Amino acid sequence: MTVDPASLDLWESLSRPGCPICRVRRRSERRYAASLLWENVNDPGVRNRLLESQGFCRTHTDLLLRLSDRELGSRLGLAIIYEHLTRELIRRVGGLLKPAGRRRLFGIARAPSARQLRGLLLAAPCPLCAAGREAAERNLWFLVERLPSAEWLRAWQVSDGLCRVHLLRALGIAAQADPEVFDLLWQDALDRLETLRHHLAEFIRKQSWTHRDEPVSAAEAGAVEAAVTFFAGAGEPE
Repeated sequence: MTVDPASLDLWESLSRPGCPICRVRRRSERRYAASLLWENVNDPGVRNRLLESQGFCRTHTDLLLRLSDRELGSRLGLAIIYEHLTRELIRRVGGLLKPAGRRRLFGIARAPSARQLRGLLLAAPCPLCAAGREAAERNLWFLVERLPSAEWLRAWQVSDGLCRVHLLRALGIAAQADPEVFDLLWQDALDRLETLRHHLAEFIRKQSWTHRDEPVSAAEAGAVEAAVTFFAGAGEPE
């Protein structure tokens, strides 16, 4: 089977553990981070976007630091980014007050307004978060469009399925785009959730003293982790 390049990441992710949309999102974030450090540090458009976001969220800052530790020279890219952000913040904080005019006997009669202070806190979303969300949305549409194919349907059926957030979004997309795919995803979701609930319930039951001699299956032992992963989605970017 030939898979078009646009959906290759999604196709490969269906055969890997966990939510495939979380996986393609993480891959997209990592690629964006690597290209930022190596190729786009001095791009004016990228710089403006970073100024609007005032940097990155904590999760993606950690990703950038890990990448900069692994790849020689990429810490320079981070230094360039944060020197620019620091310089701009100095300008903005300095601009809260005009140069002093007359002084009071007990200090300077000036203070920024609440609106000015709130303005310093306003920021656009983290660029890496935005890149990840865009990748997730794009690949959810790919999934809904391709599931009618027999090959994609087989790959989907043996996959781990979607996390809660991406499942609900996929159902919303399919409801608009293809009622048959919606029905497929809806029934599949209920089947997977009932299986998860059963494993959780059996794990709980077998913790009681009266059932302590019953063996706990691998699926039951891993049910808590599976449930947490489903409800919370994937962890940190790869």
